[in-house]
Amino acid sequence: MPFYERDKHYVSIAAYKAHVSLSISADLDDATLAAAKSAGYPTGQKRLNLPLTKPVPTALVQQVLQLIA
Repeated sequence: MPFYERDKHYVSIAAYKAHVSLSISADLDDATLAAAKSAGYPTGQKRLNLPLTKPVPTALVQQVLQLIA
């Protein structure tokens, strides 16, 4: 699984049959979890799942990445 590390934080990308998983080293905050849920994107404690049948939510991806910036 490829990952990128910067200042002791990481982001990883994993491809699956029906989605791509974007994981970070920090927990997703409540605002990011709520935004993902309202947009219909599944999440976990530290990840955002991007179904292959939906467009990539660039603003949401940026919001996730800001948590480790």
